[in-house]
Amino acid sequence: MFNKLTLSHVGYALGATQILSDINITIEQGQRVVIAGKSGCGKSTLLELCAGIRQPTSGVLFYDSTSLADISYKQLLALRSRVGFAFQQHALIHNYPLFDNLALPLRYHLHISDHEIDQRVCEMLSRFNLLDQKYKLPEALAVGQARCASVARALIMDPSVLFLDEPTSSLDPITTALIVGNLQAFSKQENKTLIIVSHNTFLMKELNCIIKILSNGTVHDFDPLTTQRDSQSIDSFLLDHL
Repeated sequence: MFNKLTLSHVGYALGATQILSDINITIEQGQRVVIAGKSGCGKSTLLELCAGIRQPTSGVLFYDSTSLADISYKQLLALRSRVGFAFQQHALIHNYPLFDNLALPLRYHLHISDHEIDQRVCEMLSRFNLLDQKYKLPEALAVGQARCASVARALIMDPSVLFLDEPTSSLDPITTALIVGNLQAFSKQENKTLIIVSHNTFLMKELNCIIKILSNGTVHDFDPLTTQRDSQSIDSFLLDHL
């Protein structure tokens, strides 16, 4: 995929509204990074910029030494086949049953048989306790099930980099633990990178994340070398910076 993701003086404006300005972040391959910040500060926008879903309106975003702006359409498609993204509102296709929602990336990016697609989808659904829901439409799923399905779809291509927008927000502890457990299994694979928007201190602690606080265009880092990495100290850090 890439060895390093770098944002250099990146900004993003929507019309006359400046959402992000002068963002400087470097994320190395294999790191687990959480982006936190106050509601409305641009965390989701920053995540979408990192994933190549949006283009910055100022500054440069590099994959290794190549600017995202200089990537060809063919290269962008190849990039997206190695990236998994789960939106906060799950973004499942409303008129597709759950099975087809997960099968869609496989059918689009890979040349594999229907049998192999069936195996891969059913295996992923089983990991999230959703196999018995595979023929249901998204509207028939509970909130936690839909969130699990969104994460499962992001994982289905076995991506190199996984972007997640509030994957455990407002979920019960059991569903949260299920999602975090699957993210732990993903992150234990070699050179897998996790970039997550979240305020869940359980997730941060269990995944041993690097924490970055987005505030007024400035990124504050939680230093794992000088700060005790437990839920209480993470909570205290977040309270000081949010």
